[in-house]
Amino acid sequence: MSFFPPYLYHSLATLAVVFSAAAVEPNPGLKNIALGASYTMTPAPSYALCTDPNDRTQLTDGKETEGYFWTQPSTVGWTNHRNVIVTIDLGREQAIRGASVRTAAGVAGVAWPSGIRLFVAGEDQQFREAADLLGLSAANGFPAPQPYRVHRYWTDALQTHGRYVAVGRIYDDRISDNISKLARKLFG
Repeated sequence: MSFFPPYLYHSLATLAVVFSAAAVEPNPGLKNIALGASYTMTPAPSYALCTDPNDRTQLTDGKETEGYFWTQPSTVGWTNHRNVIVTIDLGREQAIRGASVRTAAGVAGVAWPSGIRLFVAGEDQQFREAADLLGLSAANGFPAPQPYRVHRYWTDALQTHGRYVAVGRIYDDRISDNISKLARKLFG
């Protein structure tokens, strides 16, 4: 088994952006408005055990990874990157009620993110920070640091709108401001 410092490896299996007046995801009453949406990833995925040509569709295909998360081709993963930004194009501007990120940690030195920041933009692609998903997800509980587990960070407390949603994952509190700078550099 390889051991990675906490900031060197992270992965995502699903991303969802939802709108609803109903309860929380994965309640079937919520509509995942990111289902099938196109997206970009910065940097490009780089974890050899799961990187494949389908990485460009797997985060919004609505399928959840089964089994050991990091070794499944349905997972999108990065190594040697502290910050990752996934930008989803919803196709048109619309109300955004919630968001969800499903990930794994708790073994091989892999830690949970210290922040998951959400940015939104309209047709003009001028991004603004909408929320810290990690903070909003606190009401739904956090995973224990160990052992290995899969966890979904989610909220249905957003009251925003946009065509583009950028999800930025942070793995080191000392660099939390860098993701905002990177988002501005990439999007504004």
